[in-house]
Amino acid sequence: MFTNEFILLCQAYAKSRTDVLDESTEDSKKLCKYSIEFQSYILEFRYMKKASVFYKPGSLYCVLKLRKNSAVYYHLTDIIPFLEHKTFKSCYFWNIESPERLKCCFKSLESTLTDILSQIEPFLSDDTVLKEALFQSYKTVYNLKPRDIDFEKIDNIDDFAHGYFLHLQKARDGYIFSRYCNFKPYALLLKNKTAKALAKYEKLNQKNKLLEYEKALTAHVCDSETREFHAFDPGCDTSVAYKFMSPVSGLKAFVLCFAVASVFFCGFCAVWNLIASAGTLVFLSAPWYAGFMCAALCSIFGAIAFFMYMPNKHLSKTERKNFERLFISKAEKKAAFIVFVLVTAVSIFFAVMIMLPNVRFYKDSLEFDDSSYNYSRIDSVYYIDARYGPSGNRIERGSYVILFDDKTSLDLDGYASVDYTEKEVLPLLKANGFEVSFADSERDLPWYTE
Repeated sequence: MFTNEFILLCQAYAKSRTDVLDESTEDSKKLCKYSIEFQSYILEFRYMKKASVFYKPGSLYCVLKLRKNSAVYYHLTDIIPFLEHKTFKSCYFWNIESPERLKCCFKSLESTLTDILSQIEPFLSDDTVLKEALFQSYKTVYNLKPRDIDFEKIDNIDDFAHGYFLHLQKARDGYIFSRYCNFKPYALLLKNKTAKALAKYEKLNQKNKLLEYEKALTAHVCDSETREFHAFDPGCDTSVAYKFMSPVSGLKAFVLCFAVASVFFCGFCAVWNLIASAGTLVFLSAPWYAGFMCAALCSIFGAIAFFMYMPNKHLSKTERKNFERLFISKAEKKAAFIVFVLVTAVSIFFAVMIMLPNVRFYKDSLEFDDSSYNYSRIDSVYYIDARYGPSGNRIERGSYVILFDDKTSLDLDGYASVDYTEKEVLPLLKANGFEVSFADSERDLPWYTE
């Protein structure tokens, strides 16, 4: 996404400092890390390009390593509760869809970082209180027992605890990020649904599941006069992204695709029937509205393929394009379009297969499939009350069956309803001298065979 812009911002930050010893970049497919080494600590900015289990796409945050020879590093939210002057601006940013947004979010993170670093001096010589709280959070989050890991040995690279801690620390990154992103209580705070958020945090507190930052945050919200919480500067708020990816937007995309597809498929079925029924007295086939089934199948994948092109009153054309690039990769767009084309082809084939079976009644004959019979070849006409399925189960569904002199039959079930048959077909058959006989099921017809 905006990896180069991220690196340039990190370089500019390092250049603004006079105490930088070294800089390094570690860039992978999903994550770019930019490390800045100072005299006493290491600062690492992180830019998550692609979404994963815990991360949103286009995410930004940073961590601090207060001991260069230690495996331990801290998220800013691990440090803030122990500062004299606490800040509750968000340390995490997500759904960053443009270079301008990235610049704004980085500036906000830089401001928060400056505030924290101005108070961090005591912890550079002794971070015991931070480390104890950090290890306690590991025990809380992962429900660790004393025998599971010895935190005193995590810096011994030859000990099992070292590798195990690195694994836990990496997993915790995503957990902490999501805790201050889409975790339900925090998400409610971001929407200023304070009462609901505090109620959920209280339940966590009763279970001893609150993190130190959350304890400080809830106290801050409760102490504020308005009980409102503003985590982002206006330029950093990407909540508008939810207007792009909301279920309502998906539903609108489906409805629009369904409307267009319905016009095509229902029109196709109607024209097909019009042509196929030319010259007939009675025509039995799938109705024009059978096209809705094909339209629905086609629209499911059409909504996915054309989702990003749907109009959205909440977003400008540029914003929509930016969020499209953020949430949907070129490969995904291509795959969605290919699948849509394939499904459309299948839907058209399905529509043809639905419309092909039909029965055409003319003045002197009737035709179905590839067969043509004069009315003189009709042996008898039956009404059956039920039929039997392949497994021998009885199906209580009646229909009319026409028997021919070559011992073949035409069951009108599937071509027309009983009511329609009685209204349109029976008068024609009776006019040709045929009366209806009755039978319990197809097994009782004169030349029934298994």
